[in-house]
Amino acid sequence: MAICKTGAEHLASLKDGRTVYIDGALVDDVTVHPAFRRSVASAASLYDFQTAPENLELMTFAPEHANRRIRILGGSLQSTLLASPRHKKQVPPFNLATS
Repeated sequence: MAICKTGAEHLASLKDGRTVYIDGALVDDVTVHPAFRRSVASAASLYDFQTAPENLELMTFAPEHANRRIRILGGSLQSTLLASPRHKKQVPPFNLATS
């Protein structure tokens, strides 16, 4: 098992027989359907990005008693983790103000 979920594992997980419809039509495979393939590929790329050794600590964390690392999602957990000293130097400040 990988240290965290990979893009290939994500794509495989979407081929589980789920039923998806768009505009009343059944979608056979969301990984190749024109309405979904780019967003699916984008998510898979993010999983691959997080598994790169140089991104592992920044993009994932290891919960207690887990068998592999998981992606940092949005919300308060992400805010808490990004405020930690290990991330402050890696996350540049973002300012919406214009001069």
